[in-house]
Amino acid sequence: LWSFTNPIDAWDIGVNDEGGVFVGDLGSNIKSLYGQDFDLGGSIGSGEVINAHDVTVAPVVMSEPVGVAVDFHEHGGVGEPFCTASSITGCPCNNGGAPDAGCVNSTGLGAGLEGEGSSGVGNDDLELHVHQLPPNVSAVAFYGLQQVANGNGQAFRDGLRCVAGAVRRLGVAQADGTGFAAWGPGMAAVQGFVPATTYHFQVWYRDPTGPCGTSQNFSNGLTVTFDP
Repeated sequence: LWSFTNPIDAWDIGVNDEGGVFVGDLGSNIKSLYGQDFDLGGSIGSGEVINAHDVTVAPVVMSEPVGVAVDFHEHGGVGEPFCTASSITGCPCNNGGAPDAGCVNSTGLGAGLEGEGSSGVGNDDLELHVHQLPPNVSAVAFYGLQQVANGNGQAFRDGLRCVAGAVRRLGVAQADGTGFAAWGPGMAAVQGFVPATTYHFQVWYRDPTGPCGTSQNFSNGLTVTFDP
């Protein structure tokens, strides 16, 4: 389907879903190349080839790159939000939040939980990001196998408890001065996430001056179905 304008002593190739070609180049045995026919001219010219890896990218000598693996997982936003508080319905003291966020906290906003990276267990690069926490508070991420009340959640403290079923914690994080906290990557290996299984995530956090006076609140929930 493609030809390189310059001869390459290739041991192995891999093609991604955008038509790009990764090549292990034995002619320069510390290099792997990436080429793509960007101008649709039928060949991959010198201006369409970059070094995917060499000693300037990382100080690792590959010593004959004899195998190439290509990642087909989609990267970027991961998962589907649920148990959001876009109206006052369900929130404990009429403290409804914004879409894709939890009930309102002391910032006047709800904490929003998002997934970044990919859902590939093999990649193990999923990160949980939560925004709009009160600054510098402690927060704990957790997950389970069920959604509470069919995804609508149940009022608890200043927010909605959204996750149930074999609940496990992912650990405590400290929000920074902007109200941001994160978990991951590396969660799949530690927690033993199983491909073709759906997990539901949420963040529980301290809010000493929250609107309902319980000093605690929750983000929205996030559903992720993992693949290999």
